[in-house]
Amino acid sequence: MSKIAIDVVLLPPENIMDKAIKINQQFVDDSIKLNKKNCLPHISLCMGIVDEKNLPEIKTIISKLSKRFFKLPLMINKIDSRHICFEIKKNKTIQKLHEEIMKGLSPYLSYKATTKMCFTPPPIVKKTLTWINNYKKTSFKNFYPHITLGISKLENKKIKINFTASKLAVCHLGNYCTCRKILFSMKLK
Repeated sequence: MSKIAIDVVLLPPENIMDKAIKINQQFVDDSIKLNKKNCLPHISLCMGIVDEKNLPEIKTIISKLSKRFFKLPLMINKIDSRHICFEIKKNKTIQKLHEEIMKGLSPYLSYKATTKMCFTPPPIVKKTLTWINNYKKTSFKNFYPHITLGISKLENKKIKINFTASKLAVCHLGNYCTCRKILFSMKLK
């Protein structure tokens, strides 16, 4: 078995996915082409490299956690021009879920990604590997919940959109840390 780059994510509901995709479609020549099939809008909770043989153990850990957490009420509080994303207002519950997943998967994660570990096509840019390899450093107190909209330019904009996220997924990561393929998913209680 081989090693792959994964992202444990919260998948937003359809209406939030639609909003993210609509904004993304306005970007000309953006390297990220969001859709609901193989480039999913998502909120990253944990990222790293895993050995495929450990996916059953990872699924068990995520399944147990999904039974401990209720659906998460969340709020998009702005469009962030620096990160080109919907910024999600951090609350205690999403922070705790992030930390529990990071701690639970810690024995299975490494942070030495190569392009071969990522989902292709499209080809993987170096920045993707940097984000994966540094994810642990940008976690815990530095956790920044967001939904990436693309890599194009965008204006800052204060908005307020409430939604509930109820689905956890483990995805194979692609270029720009996109969720290219759902390996497994489950509902929060």
